Amino acid sequence: PAIVQPYRDLIEQARQIGVDAAYRPWLAPELLDEWVAADWEAKRSMLAERREEVLDPDVAAVLATGLEADPDDPDLVIHAALLALARIDRAALAFDALPDPDRIPTLLADLARAGDSAALEPMTRLLLQLQLPDPIRAAVWFHRAIALALESQPQDALSAVQEARRLDSRQGG
Repeated sequence: PAIVQPYRDLIEQARQIGVDAAYRPWLAPELLDEWVAADWEAKRSMLAERREEVLDPDVAAVLATGLEADPDDPDLVIHAALLALARIDRAALAFDALPDPDRIPTLLADLARAGDSAALEPMTRLLLQLQLPDPIRAAVWFHRAIALALESQPQDALSAVQEARRLDSRQGG
């Protein structure tokens, strides 16, 4: 009975709230795995074609649980940041920046000038998980400092500036 009961509960939920709504929490881990495993173009397509599914709170909950268990997992950090950007309709920033890393400092500077910490913070969080040349990585850290300062996190902002200067002494000076 203990093994069968969750399935009975699921059937009852399906009757009450509909099949799609009842199964969504059960399918969220599979959808997240599919999205994480996809290449960047497929991720972009999934966000365009299955936006509501990918941005579903159940998917976010699965991702949050994974991050709670392993907050330094680069795949989870990248996808949490990408979801944050998608929620504010700014995921294209990441997809457009990745093919040409030399554009990243200019893109981040534009976001900082606009005071757009809602996009700047997740964008820098995502970019710091990637393998980038030190000068670009330093620019990302510098702009992360700006995002953290805009979000009233001065100590974290200071640490980010110090990391930027360690990578490139021209940053933050």
